[in-house]
Amino acid sequence: PEVLNPLQAVLNDSIKEQYSTEHINLEELDAHWVTVFSRRVQTSHKKLYIDLMQNQKGRSINIAEVHQSRPKTAVVISERGWFSFKRALDEIQKEVPDFAPEAGKTYGKGKQLQRNKNEKRKKDSEGADNVESKSAENHEEGGAADAEADVNRNILDSKKISIKAKRFFFDFLENDQGRYVKMAEVRRSKREVVRVPKDVFPVLINLLDNFINEDFETEVEGIEQLELPTTDTEDHTTLASRSIDLEELLQSDGGEVDAGRKYTIDLRENKYGRFLRFCEHRTTRSNCVFFPSDNFQEIRDILQGFQDME
Repeated sequence: PEVLNPLQAVLNDSIKEQYSTEHINLEELDAHWVTVFSRRVQTSHKKLYIDLMQNQKGRSINIAEVHQSRPKTAVVISERGWFSFKRALDEIQKEVPDFAPEAGKTYGKGKQLQRNKNEKRKKDSEGADNVESKSAENHEEGGAADAEADVNRNILDSKKISIKAKRFFFDFLENDQGRYVKMAEVRRSKREVVRVPKDVFPVLINLLDNFINEDFETEVEGIEQLELPTTDTEDHTTLASRSIDLEELLQSDGGEVDAGRKYTIDLRENKYGRFLRFCEHRTTRSNCVFFPSDNFQEIRDILQGFQDME
């Protein structure tokens, strides 16, 4: 139990990308793992090491157990499994409330405690019309107690698109501020993430419909049409350019949003074909992902599916 809290802290901070990678040259990463962050937890009989690692293929959390009388053992959790692992830990704490550091005195009564818990869960489940619905309600109630909304986010759905050396992940999430999609582009050692609230889905879907039909002129409500560059660069040509001011868009609907958050969407073309450059601009940073035109319809359908979820 005394390992659970530090493990959850490392997991939550890793999901939120709180650990700096400035000391790592991502361009020169190879198949070997590099330690981004490490934490040691000492218990009465053993040591545990919780390491956040990274290489060309992505990130992982390594949990190693060193015991005096047993060989070293380790568990590796890749980034794709972090959400599921987090939910499992949350459910353990919820289903077994005394599974906490101060519960160490109950170890000698473990079997009896487990029997009591099993009987209690069996009684609680009797008469339930929808077990999945009950589980979702419990998850929501437990999450409301968390002070940090981003840590408390709940994954509603997840999609993946693989294109040659690139992988795109679309995670539909929910926290105290509402629902949003986290779009991540993973290409070798590079990883870019853009977050888009659900309120923007309709205008993005309409814009993708226009681009799929090669309509670069029709205006979409909520999106500003920008002037195209007067000269093309050496590596691409800009066919269309749009901007979304999230503050203006949500305030028009009576919502609230962080000031200064904007999106730019550029449809470009180079010798390899057309692609969409989608950027999220905040006060302190900007992130961009690049979608090839062959996948516009698939991306549009993913957003529409998230939009239609109740």
